[in-house]
Amino acid sequence: MSKPQININNLSYRYGKLKVLEDISMQVNAGEFLGIVGPNAGGKSTLLKLILGLLEPAKGRIEVFDKAPEDSRHRLGYVPQYPNFSRDFPISVEQAVLLGRLNHNKSGWQRWLPGRYSASDKAIVKQALEEVEADNLIDRQLGSLSGGQLQRVLLARALASEPEVLLLDEPTANIDQRLESDIFDLLKSLNDRMTILVVSHDVAFISSYVNRVACVNQTLVCHHTDAIDGDVIHNLYGEDVRMVAHKH
Repeated sequence: MSKPQININNLSYRYGKLKVLEDISMQVNAGEFLGIVGPNAGGKSTLLKLILGLLEPAKGRIEVFDKAPEDSRHRLGYVPQYPNFSRDFPISVEQAVLLGRLNHNKSGWQRWLPGRYSASDKAIVKQALEEVEADNLIDRQLGSLSGGQLQRVLLARALASEPEVLLLDEPTANIDQRLESDIFDLLKSLNDRMTILVVSHDVAFISSYVNRVACVNQTLVCHHTDAIDGDVIHNLYGEDVRMVAHKH
């Protein structure tokens, strides 16, 4: 059996004195489509940031491709829940997606200068936009996009880095249900060539796509989708969502 791409052992994290994650252990193997679910402030986004090496654990160990997360970051693609840039920033869709190519050249940020991106970089960007069905937006300004269009562009930026593992933090939080299905259908097809971890609140919806569900609420328990029932949902979310229906 091949080694897991992500290996987490007894991981804990705190924001100051606030306990966020406690004694988390999990392995993610190549080709998995893992859903990460749980209540607000349960630690889902924090877990992704730890995998990306953006945060340091308080205790425990995490390895990505048998290395420290920051040493394997170039093999990961990331779609954040909320874009950490101003929508008014004067940048085109093509320029935004080209940012996904920064890790593919030792000159790094020098590639941002005019003419520094190669023809190969631009071809990969065009291919990524075509794959997410957003190639018609390539010359648009980022600030002019709708929520659904922006989400596709952010996904294209992650794909432009040619990742082996794709991490997405609630990629459909601000789009309608039809677009949500379109995005997850696309993720399912991408799963043929890469491992995917996706954070979502909608247990019932993602269970028709993912292979396994990681339930995170400070602690973590993993279930295969056929093991998700009312008791699991009740234990994770509490009384307020006791009527959620799960469909296979």
